[in-house]
This record gives sequence, structure tokens and C-alpha cells, in this order.
Amino acid sequence: MQQGLTDLVNSAQSMQNNAAASAPVHGAHVAGVTLIGATPGNLHKLLLTLGFILAAWLITKLLRFVLGLFIGSRSGTRFQFWAKQASV
Repeated sequence: MQQGLTDLVNSAQSMQNNAAASAPVHGAHVAGVTLIGATPGNLHKLLLTLGFILAAWLITKLLRFVLGLFIGSRSGTRFQFWAKQASV
């Protein structure tokens, strides 16, 4: 009984090792290390995310600049406070 159980465990482990050795690992390779999850699709998503963040930052800066032109020397006014709140 013990021998049969040991054979079953060894068989399962060898099948698992063979499956892991033959399965291709996808990802970027850096200095001989495979970065799992670093795929071209994920790179595309990362670049889009960074682009959207940059666009939002630029729009905020532009909006603050335009509001600064309209506010002018009226510092400390209620309009200035709410304009800054809206542009954040």
C-alpha cells in the first residue's frame, strides 16, 4: 500500500515537472530573467495609462493658466477659490 502511494506521488510530480518544463513562459527577458506579466499587451496598456495621466496633467495646467488670466489681481476671492477647486 505504501509503495503504491509513493509511486503515485512520484508519478504526479514527474508529470508536473515535465509539464512545467515544456510550457512556454511568456514575458520580457531581462538579463536572463523572465519577467512574467510583462507582455506587449501590458506594455500597450501601460503606455496608454501614462498618456492619459500626462494629458490630464496638461489639461489641468492649461485650465489653471486660463483661469489665472481671468482672475487677474482678484486674489483671495470666492471665484478664485472655486475656480481652483474645479480645476483639480
